[in-house]
Amino acid sequence: MLVGPTAGYLAGFVLAAWLVGRQADRGRTRRFPQALAAALLGTAAIFALGLAWLSIYVPRDMVLASGLWPFLPGALVKNGLAAALLSAKGARRRRCEP
Repeated sequence: MLVGPTAGYLAGFVLAAWLVGRQADRGRTRRFPQALAAALLGTAAIFALGLAWLSIYVPRDMVLASGLWPFLPGALVKNGLAAALLSAKGARRRRCEP
């Protein structure tokens, strides 16, 4: 649903895909630190838009407690895994290039 408390997160996914894709197109996801930075950038975009929109529906003092803290540990684990996979793929690509 494109309205309601989760609409900001959905818009954030679109922005995150664009930001991370742009980093990948520029070759900035081939090494782990750069891949992790790209993943964290995407996650920051999702949370920024999501929390801003959520603040319309939830009292401001509850926004982080309901829209960030419960999801942050999982997001960080997923970022680490994504960065590891991207950098492993980049390492394989570097070995195959002449």
